[in-house]
Parts: sequence; C-alpha cells; structure tokens
Amino acid sequence: TLILIPGLGFDASVFKDFIDANKKNYTMYAITIPGNGNTAAPPMPDTGTSYGAQSWNKEIVEGLAKLIEKENLNKPIIVGHFVQGVQIAVRMAVDHPDKVGGLILLGGPAKFVAVMNGKIVDYPLEKMILATDKYTGPIWFKQMKKEYFDDNNFMPEIYSLDSVTGTALWNQVAAVPLPVAIRYSSEYFASDSRADFDKIKCRVLVLRAKFDNAVLDATINVYLKP
Repeated sequence: TLILIPGLGFDASVFKDFIDANKKNYTMYAITIPGNGNTAAPPMPDTGTSYGAQSWNKEIVEGLAKLIEKENLNKPIIVGHFVQGVQIAVRMAVDHPDKVGGLILLGGPAKFVAVMNGKIVDYPLEKMILATDKYTGPIWFKQMKKEYFDDNNFMPEIYSLDSVTGTALWNQVAAVPLPVAIRYSSEYFASDSRADFDKIKCRVLVLRAKFDNAVLDATINVYLKP
C-alpha cells in the first residue's frame, strides 16, 4: 500500500501516470494538500505564529495518520514528492513510526540552502526561522505580486525536461493562490528535516532528480546545484 503525497503546488493528479501504470501492483491513496488543486486552504494561523511551528504541515501529517487509522492500513509506504511532499513524508516517519512501513522520497531537499555570491550558505534552523518570521514572510513576501512570484519560482524545466510536460506542471503550480503558496513556502524555509534523520526507523529510498548542464547553468536556477 502506498500513500502518495504531491509536492509544492501540486495536486493528486501529478501521480496519474504512475497510478495508471501500477494500479494492478499496489493499493494507492493519492492525496491533495489543502489549498492546492481545487481544494480549500486551511484557516491562516493567528498573527505572530512562527513559521517554524509548521502549522499547516503538521495538520497534513495528522490528517495522514487519521487516514491510516480509518482505512486500517498496515504500515503503508509513504511516497513524498518534490520539496513539501518529502518534508511531510519524513515527518510522518518521525512522528508516527508505528504507522509507517517505509519512505520513498522523490526529488526533495532536506532543507533550504541559499546561494550568495556563488557560495552555498547553510544557515542553522534557528536563524532560518528568525529570518522567515521577521523578514521573508512579513516584508519580502508581503510586497510580492503573483506574476513576480511565478516568474521567479521553479521553472518548467525543473518539473520536466520535456517542455510540454514541464509547462503543464508549471501551470498547475501557478494556479495556486499566492497566500497559499507563500504559507507553504515559508514553512519550508523554516524547517530542516536533517535534524530528525536519526529518528527514522524504517527503510528509506531516495530518488534524486537528474538535471542537464543547460538547466543547472541557467542563472535563475543557480540555487539548484547545492
């Protein structure tokens, strides 16, 4: 049994090809994270709530735990996709080890790292939370327009090296309302999955995306190399 968690900005349809090809092999539950696709977003946390509290992501984790209980699933494999799905999958294994049989992580960083003047800057979690709470969320994102956010977010070639597929996936992500995208992005900035790696007791398979040099060398994608 697989539980499929889509990544940042995607809904359950991102797994359609995989589900169609494997429906005879597995029992699969593909979720849509609230606020993505055509779903309603959760209520915004109270003003002043730290992004480090992971308010929205923790609700998703608890919802998954309830799904496992409701369906009487016996230690399903949690499949986390692209940034947010990976974060949530890791959190499931840490918070609910008795419910998780294994992890498959698809192309997601354990933590946001910055690239400044060509150098990788890996700030500690406490500093990232402080910066997100005091600057990134209330100042930088507050002034941002939807068009600027989309044009400087992940580019189509990050989603697929096939241009038609990449554009379709980009359009799906761009359809997410800006406040929802900002909330989930900010919770990502204010997290570090590495801190809990030693608490993961199940087996883990990591699939790493393979980009060509044309993608990695593009100025707008400079943050991908680390």
